[in-house]
Amino acid sequence: MSEQVHASVSGPGESGRNGFGLASLTLGIIGLSIAWIPLWGFLAVVLGAAGLVLALLGFVRLRRGRANNASVAIAGGTSSLMAVLVALFAFKIMLVGFEFRQSYLENAGLVDPLCEKK
Repeated sequence: MSEQVHASVSGPGESGRNGFGLASLTLGIIGLSIAWIPLWGFLAVVLGAAGLVLALLGFVRLRRGRANNASVAIAGGTSSLMAVLVALFAFKIMLVGFEFRQSYLENAGLVDPLCEKK
């Protein structure tokens, strides 16, 4: 009679499993890469928010023992949060730039061609 023993501990050469954490990391990286593009930052906010939800689901799976790779969930949550913050910061910079442009044109006595009434 031979008994089979299955070990579930991942060693140094084996990778852990956390699908939600990996999806969160992917969305965070994509969100960070498009966060600075004007008028595309809103998509980075959506991707970052979805990545944060997936990172939280990854942590829930860790606590329940269904996943074993916390570092992916941490990296995914961090990158997703950074994507949201960078996109909001870029949006604020864009708004300040528009306000500065409008006040500059008004102080110079010029008419804004984008707001000109026909």
